[in-house]
Amino acid sequence: MDRREKIQEIADILDLDFDFFPAVSRFDIELLSKYNLDGISNAQKACYLSHYFIYKEIIKNGYKNVLIIEDDVDIEFEISRIVSDLSRALLDDWDIFYIAHYNYEEGQVLAKNGEFKLIKSTNPINTHGYAISARGARKLLKDLDVNSPSGQIDAELTRRVHNGFLRSYSID
Repeated sequence: MDRREKIQEIADILDLDFDFFPAVSRFDIELLSKYNLDGISNAQKACYLSHYFIYKEIIKNGYKNVLIIEDDVDIEFEISRIVSDLSRALLDDWDIFYIAHYNYEEGQVLAKNGEFKLIKSTNPINTHGYAISARGARKLLKDLDVNSPSGQIDAELTRRVHNGFLRSYSID
């Protein structure tokens, strides 16, 4: 089973309707060479550009927010219910809402649902599953430098959350 089939199977099980965005391939040397993404591997460059291009699509298509799920996500079976319940406490000022990540911190708890909590995140790690608002996408498009990144896309986002540039909430 290839990655797209795997993520489609997950979508079917969770009763989610996904649009697939073509990821940049680490083997697309022609595209990767258009950007000065020194210091990170071709796979990391491809991931960085894939997320960056999705942010551009959010603005181009006028989306209010978008859920981004990478094809290597490990997601809770009841994620729809969990997100639905916890997102009611989500503040209107959010830029990023992490639903599948590693969070090694104790953030301010805004809501609880069984073993899950909605927290104000300050140090979320990875980009396996997160929602981004149009406002967050605009901020990142203005602030990210695809010709001179300071690191991988997940590290770039974490740094911007940690320093307060992005308002982030997480399911923990």
